[in-house]
Amino acid sequence: MIQQLIEQHLSAITAQIRTKYPSEIESFTERLIGLGMDADQVEADMQAVLRSLVMRNESISDEEFFYILNSFPDYEQFGRQVIEFKITLEGTKSWRKVRLPALLNLTELACAAIAAFHGMGGHLFTLKLKNKQYSPSEFELGDYEDSSRVSLCHLELKEKSKIQIDYDLGEGWSFNCVVTKVINEGEPLSEPELISGKGYNLWEDNREYLEYLIQDPKIKVQDWEGRYRQVGKIAKEEGITQFDMDDREEFPLEMHLLQELYEQAYKA
Repeated sequence: MIQQLIEQHLSAITAQIRTKYPSEIESFTERLIGLGMDADQVEADMQAVLRSLVMRNESISDEEFFYILNSFPDYEQFGRQVIEFKITLEGTKSWRKVRLPALLNLTELACAAIAAFHGMGGHLFTLKLKNKQYSPSEFELGDYEDSSRVSLCHLELKEKSKIQIDYDLGEGWSFNCVVTKVINEGEPLSEPELISGKGYNLWEDNREYLEYLIQDPKIKVQDWEGRYRQVGKIAKEEGITQFDMDDREEFPLEMHLLQELYEQAYKA
């Protein structure tokens, strides 16, 4: 009941702010959407910033309001920027190349890496860049910066910059993401792109069998019914494949579905 009253209070005050600055918020939002930002994400970001300020002050001056607008990334500068990554599945020779809009955040980078290897998602993940560690705040892992609040364009990435993604902390998968290009000219990227790749995709919850598969598909292992069979045949039945050029068309949708999966799984 108390939490509900707090939510109603915050909503009322942020609504007052929107009433006070309707044209400014509308024009700013339209500009971001025109640069390719998702309308729902723009709205969510704006609401989060306003609520954060309200929780501190319960009021807002003109100076504070325009500071909020200026605290967003420089979308005019970064709206067209594209960052190309070569993502390698650690412990294997499997790799994928992807191109992502620089306005995406680190959580979306992690979803891109998982989707590029046909991962099913659902497991926790963390990211590491230099000496900083990131993870979605919803994971509640402790002393990590919120990866959903850090855009790629804020990280000053350049060629050979490295970001490590640890996925499924129990199974121990890692993706090594190396920047191969930073593209500042041309048309904005309408959606993330999978460009090329080589090697096997993820075998969720079964790293050991993937290692056997890479070593020799004829190695015999125990299947789910307790029978010893060639790991290559089990992999085929499980749909464990190598990179195919058709994967490029499926990539944007797979990435989007992963984002929705995590949002729904950890929604309060």
